[in-house]
Amino acid sequence: MLKNATVYPSLDQGVKNLTLRLLDKIDQNRPEKPPQHLHIVVLKRDRAADAVRSVLIDRFPATEVNVDDKHTTQPDELMLTLGIDDSQKTQKCLRFSAHWNGRNYTPVEACVKDALWAVDLDAYRTEHPNGEWIVGSSFGIQPSGEAALNEARADAANKMLPFVVTKFPQLNQPNQGPWLLSKLESQLRQQKFNTKEFVQEFHLPATGAKVYKAAVLADHSSPQLAVLNKSVIPEFHRRTDAVRHFSLGTMGLGVVICIVYLFLNWATRGYFQMNLRLGAFLVLIAGVLLLLTIS
Repeated sequence: MLKNATVYPSLDQGVKNLTLRLLDKIDQNRPEKPPQHLHIVVLKRDRAADAVRSVLIDRFPATEVNVDDKHTTQPDELMLTLGIDDSQKTQKCLRFSAHWNGRNYTPVEACVKDALWAVDLDAYRTEHPNGEWIVGSSFGIQPSGEAALNEARADAANKMLPFVVTKFPQLNQPNQGPWLLSKLESQLRQQKFNTKEFVQEFHLPATGAKVYKAAVLADHSSPQLAVLNKSVIPEFHRRTDAVRHFSLGTMGLGVVICIVYLFLNWATRGYFQMNLRLGAFLVLIAGVLLLLTIS
């Protein structure tokens, strides 16, 4: 499926898979005999040309590959023309076309956005040693980019959780895990922790439908986690205080109801015992609901 992406996180991955996609198109309508010559046309020989050359050698190991900037071809030659538009700051766009035995094949296109971390986190860590990086990924294809991002943020939050509770031990409380994960996902959504996001779109050949995968980069170093002091930590304290007040209020209400019940039961000599028990139970329920509303 990677061959059918419209965007790639690195030039090497984009060039390789776009070349494979073009060769697949050629295989659908190719001459009987393999090419006698392989010709790559590019303005200047660089990493992209070398990556295409490597793919061609794997596919046609017995055929010599020539790389230059000349658009002339010869009989029995498969010529690939590499168009690379790097005029935009945030991405490069690739357009590869092919010519073989007088036939022009439909060009293939894709773009490359610089997200090395999505394919080689170790290399990114080497280039950015000041951070402590993790990557969250969507686990499958999703029908929308936002759905894929949500899945990737959830994975990133799970990977960050051990580092967060190590830095803030007070957050390591029973039954608080889901709440804390939701808060970390919210912080990631707000682009905290030096967050970067990458969404990859694919076209399914069989149906033409668009599906998506995503990755999220986050820095869990101590300076980045310090942002939680202003957001998550105060809310956690308010949350635990509310739980504590509710628990104490429920206990106090229960004690008062028990005392009143015992007194009324004694005063009526037990004649209305069942009615008093039902009344005490209803009062307790009402009191608990009132405490929940207040807290």
